[in-house]
Formats: sequence, structure tokens, C-alpha cells
Amino acid sequence: MYKFLLSTIDQEVYDFFSYVLASNFKAGELSDVAKRLNHSKNRMLMIIERVKELQEQYTDFSIEVSDRLEIHIHLSANFLLSKLYALMLEETIPFRILDHLFSQKYISLENTAQQYYISNRTVQRKLKELDRILSNYNIGLDLKSKSLFKGQEYRIRYFFHTMYWQVFDGNNKKHFNLTHESIQNLRQRIKEAPTHYRNIDIDKFVQIVALSVYRMKRHYYVTEIPSEMEELYHVYIPYDYFKRSILTPIFSENYLNIPIPETEYRFLYYMFSVITTYLPTEVPEQLLPSRQSKEICQATRLFA
Repeated sequence: MYKFLLSTIDQEVYDFFSYVLASNFKAGELSDVAKRLNHSKNRMLMIIERVKELQEQYTDFSIEVSDRLEIHIHLSANFLLSKLYALMLEETIPFRILDHLFSQKYISLENTAQQYYISNRTVQRKLKELDRILSNYNIGLDLKSKSLFKGQEYRIRYFFHTMYWQVFDGNNKKHFNLTHESIQNLRQRIKEAPTHYRNIDIDKFVQIVALSVYRMKRHYYVTEIPSEMEELYHVYIPYDYFKRSILTPIFSENYLNIPIPETEYRFLYYMFSVITTYLPTEVPEQLLPSRQSKEICQATRLFA
């Protein structure tokens, strides 16, 4: 999760709802909840005010505080903490700045300050905070360059793929102008292959492909990847078949008529092979670790 992009108050809102869900809380004294979450009563009141603001945008819960400072909260059957988190994340200034920079919609310090009704000094502080956060992913800001980012391209893509996936839902998909027909064709090709992938897995792969096409059209290529990526293979889909029959058609369908480095295909083959979102109890027998290469089990280490 990218909770580090949330404001302090929104992180506290997230923790409040985590407590509500974990304890099946429905009603109780505000002071008791504050004590359990290590807040003062005044801070808890501020958190509740922020919760009420979010209720106007996300109506799958309701909350009231009585004159005697008793909290009453109801979560509908459709309530999802992940959806509330996504709503808060998209509202944050750091998320919006990163989204603008990734879209190469760079605006000046002064214009950024005016857009978000904050001071130039606050914008500078936010940019420094973002650069510190990005350094944990071995990338960084480079606002003097055309790319606006520095670091290996595969790391830049993985960071933003993960960031955008945090706010993904059926009505909020980052397809970066991939044609609808090409997306449907890609989905169909994956379904016809013996991948055992669910729709959510396919959605996730479509997003990283869309993001990659977007970057390649702007001449940012994956030119180097770790050896582990090159050595990894999908249990049932050979690399040559993936490259020829699954991936290459979407490039031509989106007018990506440029020489594409082999490392691009290898990077996307790697992402394709590790994209599954099964819980441990849901994994089909065909995809159990005993049926896969040892490299898949080490996948997440490549971005550490």
C-alpha cells in the first residue's frame, strides 16, 4: 500500500476504520476509541470530522456522534476499506503531483502552489518528501530533465503501476489511451491461453502493458533488467509464444511502429508470469509453488 502518500489525518482515518472492522465496532464512547487508537479526545474529534467529509463522497457507511460523545457507525454490505483508501489517496497532493509528472504535465512551482492553494515553500517540501519516498524504490525526481524521473525504467514503471493499481476499480482504469478493441483482443488472447488467470489478474496485466506502451511512445525504454527476470519463465506459456501471440499484436494495434528492445518483451513476460492475485487458499493446483520455478518465489526481491 502507498499509505505514506496519505496526509496524517487520512492515515488516522484509515487506522480508525481498520479498528472498526477488526473489532466489529458499531457504537461506543469516543474517549474509549481515542484511547485504543492512542489519540487525545480532541484529535479523535478531528478524525471524525474528516470521516464525515469522506461520507459525502463515499456513501457506503454512516457515522454520527451524539451530544454525549458516543460514536455510532454503520457499514453497508458494500463497504470496502480499499475503496475508501483509494478515494483518500487520489485526493492527496503527492499523488496528484506524481500523476501529473508521470503524464509529463509538468507545471511550475508557482502554478502548482496556486492550483492546490498552498505556498511555494509547501510545494518545495512536498517535492523533497516525494523524492525521499521514491529513493526507497531506487528512483527519484529529476525536474530539470525531459523525463522528470531518474532511475532504471523497469523500476519507474513498477512504481507507477503499483501506485495506479492502488486506486483501480471498474470505473477507474489506467489504460493510457490503448484502444478499446486492442484491450478486448488482448484479454481474449490471454483467456484462450492456459494461464488460469482471473479477470482481476488480466486487468492488472492490461494496466502494465498500457503503461509500458505509453512510456515507449515517449521513447522511454526498458533497456536493462536483472538476470532473474531474464531467467524466469511462465509455467505454461513459453516466452516465444507470449511474445509472438499475446503481446506483439497489441503493439501494432496501437501504432507502436518502432523497434522494440528485447528487454521490453522480457520485462513484460516477467510481469505476466508474476501478476496473479490469488490468496493462498485460492491457488489452483496448476499454479502451486511446487509446479513453478524457484525464480517466481523470489520475484518481489527484484524491486527491493
